[in-house]
Amino acid sequence: MEILKAFKIRDFRTLWIGQFISQIGDYLALIAALVVIQKLSGSALWLGFTAMALTLPQLLFGLVGGVMADRFDRKKVMVISDLARAAAILILIWAKSPRELYLFPLVGCFM
Repeated sequence: MEILKAFKIRDFRTLWIGQFISQIGDYLALIAALVVIQKLSGSALWLGFTAMALTLPQLLFGLVGGVMADRFDRKKVMVISDLARAAAILILIWAKSPRELYLFPLVGCFM
């Protein structure tokens, strides 16, 4: 198969495996956030609001972000993006009561 030939290229294989692991981590973080929201609020409204906060930035800025990523050094863009996402997710450590639920949709924009 032609597609399997790409995996013989070390750089492609490394990038693909790294992105695969990153995607798994992203989905596990999403599931964890939704579980915490459900435990703290018990409200489907907060789940929906957070899901909207996760989806809307991708719809609004996805194309622009792709253009920006193509114009700058890709490695720097990836590192800066990952560091910003890590910092945003670390903020969720302080969400321990229903009063801090607003952090999830806010951080969701970076997830």
